[in-house]
Amino acid sequence: MSTRTRIAGVLVVVALVAAASGTGLAAVDTQQAQVQEQTQTQTQTQTQYCTYPSNGTYESFGVSNLSAPSGVEAGEPVTVSADITNPNDVPMIQCVEFRLEGDVVERTGWALNPNETETIEFDVNTTDLEDGTYIHGVETRDFGELATLTVGEQPEPEPEEPTATLQFDD
Repeated sequence: MSTRTRIAGVLVVVALVAAASGTGLAAVDTQQAQVQEQTQTQTQTQTQYCTYPSNGTYESFGVSNLSAPSGVEAGEPVTVSADITNPNDVPMIQCVEFRLEGDVVERTGWALNPNETETIEFDVNTTDLEDGTYIHGVETRDFGELATLTVGEQPEPEPEEPTATLQFDD
């Protein structure tokens, strides 16, 4: 029996054993890919980096006209909005974040054409917030606007005083 035949026979046996046991190169590659994917997902979740590259040669999107209620009862949803402007002469995608007490609650990539302004909205869940006053805001790479949100029982609005209109004949 030649050396070439023996090597081919050994390779066939190794392949059969690997196939029967469910292990082999394909299984190792799949397992490594799953571990790598889990690691990347955990890293993104923990660090919450913006997935859109920040190019220092272009200006950051601007933030203006932050709008949000000043108070809410715990558990009620809140909508926070702001105008986002691309001051650049090229279309861009940049990250826009909603932060509560400095922590990123939501981050989204926002695409704008040159010199375009759009309103972005974030729906905020207040179920897990304790009564108190929180600083929140909408931020881009270099700009942002902040406001406060008081969570808890809200005072009843004072009734408006009735008004009347009188008209006298001459």
